[in-house]
Amino acid sequence: MKKKLFALLPFLALVGCSAQPLQELSEYLVTYENGLPVISNRDNPSSHVTYLMMSPFGYLDIDGAPVKGEVSELFYENTIVWKADAGEPLPAPEKVKTTVSGATFRGWAYYDEENDHVWPDYFTTVPDQDGLALKAIFDGTDAGGNTSGGGSSSGGSGGSTSQTGFGIKYGDGTIVMGVSKGTNFEGFDEYLVSKASFKKDDTFSLYDPSTLGTWSVPLNPYSFGAGGDESKVAEYVTKRETDYVVNKDFKADLYIQILYQQDRLYIELVA
Repeated sequence: MKKKLFALLPFLALVGCSAQPLQELSEYLVTYENGLPVISNRDNPSSHVTYLMMSPFGYLDIDGAPVKGEVSELFYENTIVWKADAGEPLPAPEKVKTTVSGATFRGWAYYDEENDHVWPDYFTTVPDQDGLALKAIFDGTDAGGNTSGGGSSSGGSGGSTSQTGFGIKYGDGTIVMGVSKGTNFEGFDEYLVSKASFKKDDTFSLYDPSTLGTWSVPLNPYSFGAGGDESKVAEYVTKRETDYVVNKDFKADLYIQILYQQDRLYIELVA
């Protein structure tokens, strides 16, 4: 009997030494559906979907920052699916990262033109509407925005991601950066694109070099000398969801006017 106990003791000691503490599980679970990374609460799974559009350089610092994908039928690129019930927190700012040096996360933005929202709504919690797409918006740290110049972008290349400020991007990929004009009398930070030329049926959008993002904002109704008559503005340009269509040839100075939830574009004809 003593021999058996003696033989068993080394085995028990080996088991005791090899025992490792359990690894603490993250509160999030990362899976993949149809090639898209899906992040959900491990303890409270949900079927409520929010699409997080991260831009080419944004990512989430959650369980290894999963690879982004695209939702081709909705034309969403660099997207991650966030599954959580309405009202639950979206990824916190410290979890939203970018590979662009000096850029910081501003918030989760959504433009809702159907409800006459002419500037983006920012969300910190999951929206009530299932399937809503939110854009990760990043800001550069150079408040002066002292960059200008042009270039082209094709297939995601071109355009320096070290630039800050705002500019325009033509439909053919040509990028022209605005020059900071400071804050105007109405409190808008202005970026001027001088003497830009447009031909009928051209398209263009606003451009943010820190994210390579493109979008559109409402046109200042006093553009083109229209004096507030939006029908006169529409003779020159039609705003679409993410860009503008040119309705007649013109040459103009473009003032990109930035103010929280009130961004707009003022266009002044020049000879």
